[in-house]
Amino acid sequence: MASAEQLRIAHSVEGKVMGVDGRVQHVGDDVQDVGKKVEDVDDKLQGVGDKVQGVDNKAQRIDEGVKDVGDKVQAVDRKLVDTNRS
Repeated sequence: MASAEQLRIAHSVEGKVMGVDGRVQHVGDDVQDVGKKVEDVDDKLQGVGDKVQGVDNKAQRIDEGVKDVGDKVQAVDRKLVDTNRS
C-alpha cells in the first residue's frame, strides 16, 4: 500500500513538473519573440539614423554653398567699393 502511495505521489509530482516545464517553454518562446521585435526596432532605428546622417550631410553641403555665395558677395562688394573710390 505504501508503494502504491509513493507511485501516486511520484506521478503527481511528475505531472506538476511537466506543467511547469510547458509554461517555462512558453515563456522562452515569448522571450524569443520579444528579442526578434527588439532586433526589428533596432534595424528601423539604424535606418532612421542613416537618413538623419544623410540630411546632416546635405545640410553641410548647403552650408558650404551658402558660405561660397557669401564669399562671392563680399568680393563683389569690395570691387564696388574700389570702383566707387576711383
